Amino acid sequence: MSATSEVPVTTSDTRGVAVTTPRGVAETMADPLPIAFGIFGFSFLVFAVRFVGVEADTLTGPTSEALAYALLIGGIAELLGGVLALLKGIAHSGWTMSVFGIWLIGFFLVIQHTDPAAETDSRILQTGSDGQPLPAESLAKLREANVTGWHTASLSWFVLMLAVPVIILAIRPILDRNITLIIVFASVIVVIFLFGSAFHSVSSTLLDVSQGKQATPDLGLAVTLLRTAGYFAIVAAAGLFWLFGKEVTAAEPTPGE
Repeated sequence: MSATSEVPVTTSDTRGVAVTTPRGVAETMADPLPIAFGIFGFSFLVFAVRFVGVEADTLTGPTSEALAYALLIGGIAELLGGVLALLKGIAHSGWTMSVFGIWLIGFFLVIQHTDPAAETDSRILQTGSDGQPLPAESLAKLREANVTGWHTASLSWFVLMLAVPVIILAIRPILDRNITLIIVFASVIVVIFLFGSAFHSVSSTLLDVSQGKQATPDLGLAVTLLRTAGYFAIVAAAGLFWLFGKEVTAAEPTPGE
C-alpha cells in the first residue's frame, strides 16, 4: 500500500458526526447503510400490512409467511450493513444495524420452532365438568392451544427483551438531536412493546383455555395491540425510507477527495 493510500479520510455517518477511516478503505468501500435502511424499512412495511387490519380470526393468515421471510431478509441486510459500517468506521450505525440484524435472524428461527414438551404439559385440562375424560378430539385441541400458548410466550419475551439494547442505542441520536432517528427509534421501541405485549396476551389467553380456566380465547386485547403496532411500524418504515432515499440520492464523492 502506498503512503498516499494510508492518509486518513474524514467522512460522516447518518448522524452527521465526523468519522475518520483509512483512505484505502474509504476509496474502495461504498456506504453500506442504504442496504440496512432500505430493507429494514421494507420489513416494517410488511409488518404494517400484516397487522394494521388484523382480526381475531386472522392472527394467522396468508401474509404470515411473507412477514417471516421479510424478517429474515431484514436480518441479513441489517447484519451485512452493520458489519460493513463497522469496517468503514461508522460506529453507532454499525452497532445498531448489527444488533437488529442478529436479533431479526434469531426471531425468524424462534418462529420456526415449537416446544414439543407443551403437548404433555400436566396442566392441560384432562376431564370435563362431569369428571369424565375429555374426548380425544377436544383433548387434541387443548394440546394445540397449549403448544401455541407456550410458543407465543417465548416469542413475547424474545421481543420484549430487545427493548433494552434498543433504548440504550437510542441515547446517542437523542444527544445529537437527530430528529429523524429519534422518530425511528421511538417508533421501533413502541412497536417492540406493543408486539411483545400482544404475544403475551395471546399466550395468557390460550394457556387459560388449555387449563380450563376459560372456555374460549378472548383475543380482543391482542388485536388492538397488533393494530396499533402496525401503525407505528408505518412511521418507522417512513423514517427508514427517508434515510434510505437521503443516502442513495446524495452526491457521490469524487475519487481522491
